[in-house]
Amino acid sequence: MGEWIIDERPEIVYQINKAPRKIQKKYDLWKFSVKMSGPFLLASGWRTEKLSGPLRKFYSARLDKKWRVIFEVEGKMKIIAILTVTPHLYSRIKE
Repeated sequence: MGEWIIDERPEIVYQINKAPRKIQKKYDLWKFSVKMSGPFLLASGWRTEKLSGPLRKFYSARLDKKWRVIFEVEGKMKIIAILTVTPHLYSRIKE
């Protein structure tokens, strides 16, 4: 079936480097899992969900109780575009 592609903008790398080490490791694990299996991981710990409101075309996956990775699935090309990695402050996110 092929691997999924993770599209990370340079600011995502900056956000991850400023995040706690635990979050960096969890994000790397999430990326590895998504590349192999796609964004809708069956393991319940990620709690992937569709967002609503201004972010309705995006999804979030839980990295821990506070931190989320916000992403969108780009068409049928198996590309995951990362919007942000945030400590659950959705109101500050701009598309």
